[in-house]
Amino acid sequence: EVWGAYGFGSNAGLLQYSVPEKSVVTCAKITGCEAVGFGKGISETAYPAMYIYGKIEGKEGIYRSVDKGSTWLQINDENTQFAGPGNGLQIVGS
Repeated sequence: EVWGAYGFGSNAGLLQYSVPEKSVVTCAKITGCEAVGFGKGISETAYPAMYIYGKIEGKEGIYRSVDKGSTWLQINDENTQFAGPGNGLQIVGS
């Protein structure tokens, strides 16, 4: 699998490329994405946690998914603002 962040200027947002199936899937809820990264999953056998700096339902921020991108939780808010992905457009989790 390869995940690609396609910025805020495109309508693609976040794409998942699956090599064995030779398919491309667009994460429909994400309307813009500047960075995607991974961290430890919720268990030893779980898919890695995913982190994005993107826009979901019109709200730009840092989001985490623990179910391979099916659902997203915004982990920053107006009171807890984290910086964006910076000039390198990178984000990682732990």
